[in-house]
Amino acid sequence: MSIIEKYSGGIFGASSTGTALNCYTTFKISGEESGGIFGAYSSGGASACYSLGEIGGTGAGGIYGSQSSGIATSSYSNGNISGTGAGGIFGVNTKENAEANYCYNNGKICLQATDAGGIFGSSSAGTANGCTFNGRILGKGSGGIFGGAPLGNANNCSTNGIIFNSSCGGIFGSLSIGTITNCSSSGLILGEEAGGICGGFGTTYTSITNCVSNGDISGYNSGGIIGGNSSSTVNGCTTSGLINGVGAGGIFGAYAGSSLASQSSVVYNCTSTGNITGYYSGGIYGEYAASGATVISSEAKGIVSAPYAGQIYGYR
Repeated sequence: MSIIEKYSGGIFGASSTGTALNCYTTFKISGEESGGIFGAYSSGGASACYSLGEIGGTGAGGIYGSQSSGIATSSYSNGNISGTGAGGIFGVNTKENAEANYCYNNGKICLQATDAGGIFGSSSAGTANGCTFNGRILGKGSGGIFGGAPLGNANNCSTNGIIFNSSCGGIFGSLSIGTITNCSSSGLILGEEAGGICGGFGTTYTSITNCVSNGDISGYNSGGIIGGNSSSTVNGCTTSGLINGVGAGGIFGAYAGSSLASQSSVVYNCTSTGNITGYYSGGIYGEYAASGATVISSEAKGIVSAPYAGQIYGYR
């Protein structure tokens, strides 16, 4: 059995305001922008609910369909996410007042699922508190908690999977405006311009505070905290992984604060301890960081052993 109709829900239809308690769905969600429990445009609450089936519909969600504004608590998704822009709990275009509290996802974001999120789908706003993603992030532009987001916040969230594809992030695929606080990533970073906490290309006006990335950074132009072509403020963050990707950085990937990133970048009170073995790489910034890419009260403790690499900045 599967949910195949657009905007549909497994228990509640579209535009629902009811409450789901200890509800679950085991079938595949293949309808566009549909949800396993709630249909699209819903604002009801979900507590201790879960979705076990594959989330294959474009913009679909394991619990909520698209454009919803509900509050999900202690809910989870174990199905793989294969739909473009889909989310483990919320579908695409989630509203600003949506919340996911202590939710988790143990599936994987498949290669074909671009801009998908382990908890929130793409183009979503909302807030994630204490959420966890334990799968591999394979889809381009995807994130362990959020897909690409114009507005969002994440607090005390973590991801434990490999970050494989370009512009992916452990917590956000990308984030235009928002805050990321006390989050962590322990997965290997292999994707181009990927980041342990937030992917690059579109990440601007974002504040990242007290976050940790422990995975090795092997992707081209990638960063331990933020991927390439990004600009934000990073405060009190640490990375410990080996920096061996070409042009990679312990905190920021390549082109930080440049015209491609559109805004300046600041690293304050941060530490990178990984050794630097990648060509053109840096302990804090990757290659081609702009003149506005600033470092304050921060240090890189790793040994530099690669040509054109630097303790703080990569090749400029």
